Amino acid sequence: MTAPTPCPLCDKPLNVPADSDGRRFRCPGCSESLRIRMPEDPEGAPLLVGLCEGCGAEREAQDAFCPGCGAALGVQEVSDIEVPKKSARRKSNYTERRHEKSVRKASNWVLAVAVILALAGTVIGMIGRSEGQAALAEFAMEPAETLMLLDDGTELTVGELRSAIESEVLFIFVVNYGIALIMLACWFWSKRSALPALTTALGVYVTMIAIEGVVDPASIFRGILIKALVISALLSGVRAALAQRSASEKA
Repeated sequence: MTAPTPCPLCDKPLNVPADSDGRRFRCPGCSESLRIRMPEDPEGAPLLVGLCEGCGAEREAQDAFCPGCGAALGVQEVSDIEVPKKSARRKSNYTERRHEKSVRKASNWVLAVAVILALAGTVIGMIGRSEGQAALAEFAMEPAETLMLLDDGTELTVGELRSAIESEVLFIFVVNYGIALIMLACWFWSKRSALPALTTALGVYVTMIAIEGVVDPASIFRGILIKALVISALLSGVRAALAQRSASEKA
C-alpha cells in the first residue's frame, strides 16, 4: 500500500493499491468517479484522475463542464456529504426490498380474493338459481295469493315466496360481485398508493367475514386457513407500507 493520494476533486486522502492501474472507483469523500493511473516509475506516487459520470471523460476539479460531453459538473464539499457505511447501506437495501416484497404479496392476495369471490359468487349463484327454479316449479300452477306454511312456521303467499327466492339468488350475485369489484379496485389502487389501498382491502375483508359469521356462525370455520393467510398477508403489507411511508418522510 502506497502513501495516501489526495482526491483531485475534493483533496480527501485515499489509500491506492499499487497494482490497481486503470481501476475505476468512487471517492468516499465527494462521491465522484475516479480512475487510478500508476506512474512508470515504480517509486512514483499513483495519480488519481476525475471522470465525468455521463461519458467517462477525464476532468479537472475546476471544470464546470465536461470536456467530453459538455455536461454540467459539480463537486460537493467533503463536509457536506455523509457517506454511509457499506453495511448500513446493505441493511437499508435489504429492508427496503423486504418491504416491497410484503406489499407486493399483499397486493397479489387482494387480487386473489377478488377472483375467488367472483368465481364463488358465480358458482353459488348458479346453484342457488337452479335450486330456486326447482322450488318455483313446485308452485308454478298455484295462484299467487295461495298461502304456504314454511318449515319455520312462517306463512307466505306463493307470490311472496317467489319474490323471496328470486331476491335471495340476486343477493348472492350482487354481494359477491360487489365485494369482488371493491377488492379489484383496491388491487389497482395499491399500484399507486399501497397503504390506503391495503388498509381498505383489509377492512372490507374482515367486515365481510364478520357479517357472514353473524348471519351464519358456522361459516367462520369454513376456509379458516385461507382466511388466516389472507389476513396475515394484508396485515404484513399494511405494516410494510407504513414503514415505506415513514422512510420516505424521513428522506
